[in-house]
Amino acid sequence: MTGYQRENGWYVYRYFAIDPAGKLLFPDKRGLYKISFRDFATPPAHAAEKAIKPAETGLEVRDIHKLVTSAWGDNGAAALAWMAAAWFVNQVKERVNFFPFLSFHGDPASGKSALTVVLNAMQGVDGEGIPLSQLNTKKALARSISRVSGLFTALLEDNQRNEKAFDYSILLTGYNSGPLQLKAAFSNDNRVSESPFQGSLLFVQNTEPFNQKAEKQRVISLQFDHTDLTEQTRAAYEELVKIPLPELARVLVLTLQKRQVFEEGWIKEYQKAINDLCPMDNRRILENHALILAFHRLFCRVHGIKYNLTSFMLSTAHEKCRTSAAREYSLADHFFETIDLLDKEKAAACLHLDPKKRLIYINLPGIEQLIRNKGIQLLVSSHLTRALMQHPAYIENSKRFRFPNDPEMDNSGRPKQRRAWVFDANKFD
Repeated sequence: MTGYQRENGWYVYRYFAIDPAGKLLFPDKRGLYKISFRDFATPPAHAAEKAIKPAETGLEVRDIHKLVTSAWGDNGAAALAWMAAAWFVNQVKERVNFFPFLSFHGDPASGKSALTVVLNAMQGVDGEGIPLSQLNTKKALARSISRVSGLFTALLEDNQRNEKAFDYSILLTGYNSGPLQLKAAFSNDNRVSESPFQGSLLFVQNTEPFNQKAEKQRVISLQFDHTDLTEQTRAAYEELVKIPLPELARVLVLTLQKRQVFEEGWIKEYQKAINDLCPMDNRRILENHALILAFHRLFCRVHGIKYNLTSFMLSTAHEKCRTSAAREYSLADHFFETIDLLDKEKAAACLHLDPKKRLIYINLPGIEQLIRNKGIQLLVSSHLTRALMQHPAYIENSKRFRFPNDPEMDNSGRPKQRRAWVFDANKFD
């Protein structure tokens, strides 16, 4: 695995390694790192893929930080802080058992992808990231993510929430210490093998694909606006892209050489940041943003940077509280509002409320026909059924149910059994 090694506390990469004391080491002629008198570490074969060899000299980190914040403002500073924290994700999870994901979203051509390329270069990776395309399999994506530890993986352009390309349940388990996936091992004793998740994820897209409250609360969202682009920001970006990639890759090396400052000081800064951001309605959102603020302060202290990010993290956290509490209007909401327009007596044949169980039963073909008879165009498509399944009130579908007011009877003289969608009436506003 490339990056942090849990078994010995080393950071091992293709071109260098950092020991637990922060000492920089280079591989010997065999490509090995000497861990102890008898033990050696070998970078995995995939460690060389898109790896950038850090330069021995170059710009100071504070100079690079200044260019990033000149080009992207507070978004750039927050992204750098999250990146630094992501390099210590394993140490953080060992102590508090969580680590937030990061999301860049907003206008096209507003600098999201450009910043992602710069961040990747700073951790010694050449490229933007992995596109969430249906051409990629979930298994291949999970394997790519599980190959790194103490590094982030950028996932790109999933504006439509492509469930075939990425399993969004990872947001719920990977936020804590859960594995990426479990699979059966070839054995006779029912053993399973895990694909570990020891890194972190950066999502980059125009529209965020997170539609559940629990998902939104686990993500720090940075919004990019094309109106923020000026001649000054463009000039700073052009200066930044002139920097050779090996010089940008020095940021990881110089930061990990001061790893003891981060490992010994982050929890104290984290507690201080919580106090600075209080009060806040949502504890999880508070802790996510306090963690990044803590690493921002440590990153600035280590590299001699002066940049106050407190007010930005506070406003970003409050905006996240607002957006995660409010559910976006969906196609399912439109569907239920349309049902309210129907004649209640006619609708009773395919719509029933159980007053005791507080359950709503809906026969979709019957409701669709009534809506069309009213002159309203409605197509029951995969988009609608997906939206219905993602609605907070959804329980199940295809349940066999006899609607009490259905005029059609079966051979037993009872209302005909039909397939019904079931919803919790208590969860409707």
